[in-house]
This record gives sequence, C-alpha cells and structure tokens, in this order.
Amino acid sequence: VPFPMELMSVRESHTTAGSDAGAVTVTVEKLTGTTAPGAGTVMLASAINLKATANTVQTGALTATRPDRQLLAGHRIAAKLTGTPTAVANMVLTIELQEL
Repeated sequence: VPFPMELMSVRESHTTAGSDAGAVTVTVEKLTGTTAPGAGTVMLASAINLKATANTVQTGALTATRPDRQLLAGHRIAAKLTGTPTAVANMVLTIELQEL
C-alpha cells in the first residue's frame, strides 16, 4: 500500500465451488518487508469457504486484533489458499481499505 491503511472488509465470490473432500478456503494476510506469501499475518478471524454456493458473495470476519488489520506504507496483502482448490473457478476478492 502507498500509505497507512486499515483493512475494513473482505468479500469473496466464485463461479464454481471447490469439490475436494477436504476443506478448501482462502484468507488474506499482511506481508511486511521480505515476508513471503503464506508466511504473513492473517487478517481474518477465519478463512472463507470456497466450497460455498457459487455466485454468492461471502463476507470474511475480520480479526479482532486491530494491529493485524493495519498496514504501513510498503506492506502488501496476499491471498492464501488452503486445501486443494483445483475445481474453484473465477474467484473474486474485493478488499476494502481505509486510510489511517
């Protein structure tokens, strides 16, 4: 991000749901410095289910830990998939930020 921001909401939809036997989810994480995707600070209280009904917008629950939702200039946001998301198609994440 170009200046300090706070994550206000995360919404997700997909046209084809996951079909793997195990959990198929996505979360968002804050990446600072040289932190690699998959090793960041999770910004949601729980992951979003990618096996949910297709074409339905889901709203992720934000973590209650406010500093984990805050970004400084140069921080990044990454999507972190879990499970086997092979069947998931056309996933859209809408991320709303507010300037601090």
